[in-house]
Amino acid sequence: MCRSYRVQLRLWEGSVEVLRVRTDEILELTGLERLRHGFAVSSCDGCPEADRHCKREQNHKADVGLLTAGAVVFGVQRLVPTMDPTWYRNLNKPEWTPPNWMFPAVWIPLKLAQSVAVWLVWKSAADKQELALPLTVFGASLALGNWWNVVFMGRHQLQPSLKWMGAFWLSIAGSIAAFHPFSPLAAALVAPTQLWVTIAAKLNYDIVQLNKSRDNKQD
Repeated sequence: MCRSYRVQLRLWEGSVEVLRVRTDEILELTGLERLRHGFAVSSCDGCPEADRHCKREQNHKADVGLLTAGAVVFGVQRLVPTMDPTWYRNLNKPEWTPPNWMFPAVWIPLKLAQSVAVWLVWKSAADKQELALPLTVFGASLALGNWWNVVFMGRHQLQPSLKWMGAFWLSIAGSIAAFHPFSPLAAALVAPTQLWVTIAAKLNYDIVQLNKSRDNKQD
């Protein structure tokens, strides 16, 4: 059985110091790495047993992180109460309005892409403090998207829904900007959501214009 393996110690200045530690310390070190105290396994030099252990730890964390991101993104969407679709069907809509089946067909892959994007940002951050801005902005986009549904589909407030759609659009743009320094791929994965919400915003505006005479329900 091998007696040691190598780890990297990330220093605040960005330099890397290679340390050699005993194999029986691997559980302690991987625990520290999970807490992001600076240790990261780089290789298990000449140690197949430790190498397999390292890879299992890394794969486990990757799986858990991705599942957690997906649960958050899809779970927040479930907070929106079920809406009666009859009201929407009876609205005057532009000729180019997408068919109803297209909305879930588009949003499901978009949510999957967002989940991967959040996971990429999470694992790219050096510490949890760095995550505050990107996750706050992204969380705001989820909340604003849900609130727009409440205002438009739930309360049937057409004109007020426009300002919430604008805020939703801006929050997605902010998420892309906040994700990019951590992972350009994460930013790119959120970009299709920006495109789809742009289309939704145009549809929202056209519906408002075509239904100005409708007696909107107000608070």
